[in-house]
Amino acid sequence: WTVNGGTQQQWTITAVGNGSYKLVSVKSGRALDNGNTTTNGVGMDQWDVNGTTPQQWKIGGAANGCVKLTSVKSNLVLDDSNSTTDGTQVVQWTNNAGPQQQWKLNKQ
Repeated sequence: WTVNGGTQQQWTITAVGNGSYKLVSVKSGRALDNGNTTTNGVGMDQWDVNGTTPQQWKIGGAANGCVKLTSVKSNLVLDDSNSTTDGTQVVQWTNNAGPQQQWKLNKQ
């Protein structure tokens, strides 16, 4: 959704080892989870924190001061489906370095 500063748009990022991180929603207390899949186009979920690889993400550099978030489970990156429409589901996709795969992290 359009940036509004709400807790549903805030994530706590915590190192879990091996250069990986878990991303936990401030609003729900649940982790960003790739659904235990390695398939392109699958929508991401939030799930109770359990420490498994579907909830582990690598944070790497991308263009324009952004980062890319790569699933440890699938080695696919977080992708907004190349949409600017509110409510579009975020999916995982093969890394293509496109702007739909670049994320800005702002410390609160």
